Amino acid sequence: MVAKDMRIGTSGHPDDDELDLEYVPHKTMFEEMCEENAAKVALVEHDVCEKRKTLEGTKARVGCNEVATTSGTRGKK
Repeated sequence: MVAKDMRIGTSGHPDDDELDLEYVPHKTMFEEMCEENAAKVALVEHDVCEKRKTLEGTKARVGCNEVATTSGTRGKK
C-alpha cells in the first residue's frame, strides 16, 4: 500500500478534502501587542507635548538666558 492512498478517518469530520470555509477572524498576539504599544506611544507623545509646553512657559516667564544659566553656571564670571 502507498502512503498517499491511506486516509485516517476521524469521527464527526468528512473525509473529503474541502477546506473549512467558516473563518472566525481574531487578532494574533502580535497584532494585540502592536495595538498596546501604539497606545503607550500615544500616551508618551502626549506627555512630551505637555512637558514642552511647560518648558516654553517657563522660558517665557523667566527668560531664555535665565533657564540656560540654571545648569550650574549661575554666579560664575
